[in-house]
Amino acid sequence: MSAERAADDLQIVLEVIRKRVQVLSRRNRFTPADREELGQELFRRFWPKMAGFDPERGDLGGYAHVAVRRLSLNLMREWNRRVREGVRAGGIPADQLADRSDPLADAIRAADLAAMIRSLPPPLRELAGELRFKNASQVAREQRITRSAVRGMIRRIAHRWSEIRGETD
Repeated sequence: MSAERAADDLQIVLEVIRKRVQVLSRRNRFTPADREELGQELFRRFWPKMAGFDPERGDLGGYAHVAVRRLSLNLMREWNRRVREGVRAGGIPADQLADRSDPLADAIRAADLAAMIRSLPPPLRELAGELRFKNASQVAREQRITRSAVRGMIRRIAHRWSEIRGETD
């Protein structure tokens, strides 16, 4: 295989992965970091499968499309399982939420957050609970309210959190 052909094959694969990441990002409202992580993980999982490609049976674009789609479905299952288990919250990996160098600070922060959520009025308390596993668009759709209304409620929750943490002016 020539270097030029290998470069063309790589471009085809990267384009298929880029398009799949775009579709999943729009559907799930991923952050830029999530999109980058997804693209890298798809490429990492797909690359060993290149050995199974047979040009006699079809073109690389079709092979890559099917393989990347299957891999992305598996990745999304894993991603959703992690969300259900609380590994991720609001698009931020749990290890970035916690200050691993100070478990006491983590415990205090968790207690403050739990107390703040309990002190919220019922609609905001319910929203905070739903946002553990859903994004703002999903909540808006299910509650039949606008996304801007949900975002306004999120801002009120964030403001309350800032007040408790002493971060407001």
